[in-house]
Amino acid sequence: MKHYKIAIDNAVYNDLENIGNFIHSKYDQRAADNYLKSLYEDISTLEYLAGALSYSQWSTVKQIHPKGKRLLSKNRHWNIIFHISGDYVIVDRIIASSMIK
Repeated sequence: MKHYKIAIDNAVYNDLENIGNFIHSKYDQRAADNYLKSLYEDISTLEYLAGALSYSQWSTVKQIHPKGKRLLSKNRHWNIIFHISGDYVIVDRIIASSMIK
């Protein structure tokens, strides 16, 4: 199994900030921190899983990157959109599962 390095696009940091702010507005800071920690843990699994996941056929994912792949978060509410370039997994966006079409 190939081992990849992970790179995160700046748009992902904006996505994470928006997700954290949303969770914080509904619950509290600790809940937001735990939620974001879980998403970072999901992203870290791409180090080993990225090559095993197939290219996405969803148009939403293809608009983000033509060779995009997606990883569904543990809670199934978010899709981590990424692509592979050489030895790197590049995380492009994190979007709500309801937006995948």
